[in-house]
Amino acid sequence: MASYATPAQIIERYDVRDIGQLVADDDTQVAAGDLDDNTVLLAALADASGDIEAALLAGERYTVANLEGLTGNSASKLVRLTCDIAMAYLYGRRPAHDPDKLKAFEERAAKQLERLRKGENVFNLAPQKEAGRIDHATPSAADISKMQLLRDRCPGYYPKRTFPTN
Repeated sequence: MASYATPAQIIERYDVRDIGQLVADDDTQVAAGDLDDNTVLLAALADASGDIEAALLAGERYTVANLEGLTGNSASKLVRLTCDIAMAYLYGRRPAHDPDKLKAFEERAAKQLERLRKGENVFNLAPQKEAGRIDHATPSAADISKMQLLRDRCPGYYPKRTFPTN
């Protein structure tokens, strides 16, 4: 399976000079035209996609098919998230390059993944949007009596249960 972002998409979102420096191990800068098949960049994007799948599948809100089928702004958000995490991996390879950016990318990516995993943020899929809605239904008097609560099992010890009338 391919990653959720391509080298061209990460170049659209971040400075190609930084990316070119971060993927090179010999203190040179990889040219923008050579990034499309750069193994370091492709590995960072694949690792980022794996992190996204691990977080969202653990939250049981999405499937891989859901993620692959995203369109529009939700697809763009998934690409951005993938690029953010990939940049954290790239800065992690060379932490002395810019430790502040490394920390910022790691914190932002972790926060976004956690919010998606918990369902605080959702991609534009109907079942996931509805998952965060709270059901306000309360049990009826008949349901409560079927529960065999302590008050019902010890008649005469607790006061009689009363129900509000509407």
